[in-house]
Amino acid sequence: MSRKGVTNNWTPEECKEEIEAIISRANNEDSNENLFTNVMGMKLRQRRLELKLTQTKVGKMLDVTFQQVQKYELGTNAIGLKNLWKFCVLTDTSIDWFFEKFHMNLLKSIKPTQTIEKERI
Repeated sequence: MSRKGVTNNWTPEECKEEIEAIISRANNEDSNENLFTNVMGMKLRQRRLELKLTQTKVGKMLDVTFQQVQKYELGTNAIGLKNLWKFCVLTDTSIDWFFEKFHMNLLKSIKPTQTIEKERI
């Protein structure tokens, strides 16, 4: 996903640039199945760095390991809504901030893994 991978040499500005790059690539590709997970992870990293928090500190805040935080940030694992909400509350971050780059046309391009059939009444 990222050009730097696991290293801790990221700056918040580089995270922001990477988010733009992920979204730009998604606009040019057919498969966007990891788009949401990748952007959420990079935004988590960006906010963590802006607040000068370590992965260990965020892990303790969310009651997960620092390795799990690392997986969220790399887009390997998706952060659950409960942990995203907890992070936002504990860091005084608006949850809207995490979703501000997701325009409706971009969200429509994400292919669901299964469809929900409408129930006939």
